[in-house]
Amino acid sequence: MFFLNQVEILENINHPRGNLEIRKYMRKGEIIEQIIAGSESIDRMKHEINQIVTMFIGLLEGASRSGGVHINDFRSNKCHWRVRTEPNELVTTQSKASIACWAEYNNTTTFYEERFDNISQKNVQIIYEGLPVLVDGLLGEYPDLNRLLEPIFAAAKVFPS
Repeated sequence: MFFLNQVEILENINHPRGNLEIRKYMRKGEIIEQIIAGSESIDRMKHEINQIVTMFIGLLEGASRSGGVHINDFRSNKCHWRVRTEPNELVTTQSKASIACWAEYNNTTTFYEERFDNISQKNVQIIYEGLPVLVDGLLGEYPDLNRLLEPIFAAAKVFPS
């Protein structure tokens, strides 16, 4: 399969979507296959990011944590996560939780909070690669999460990937 880093970029070609020349030896359709594979990967990463963040917000709201407002920061190479939990005044046995993320790409920082379904294409892989840092940090800071995840880990064994 053809990879985009194998495409030569020429400065003298000015195309509205970027400077790109496809080598003559490429088989027809390889670039299409690569575009489709990349698009599907981006869609999958967006879905998985949103799924993990939404799940952990729900789990955090059910996890016990004493005291007032708690803010935890977890950092990966180009991704900064902030998790905030605070007592829920309406339901005293639960917390309110939020997760935010700052993604750094080409000296630009983009902020995402709560809904992660609108991540730009340039940031999705950065945030996806930062998910293990978020999950490891949460499991370390909130021991109750391990217990709350037990049914999910058990269910994962039903249809192993």
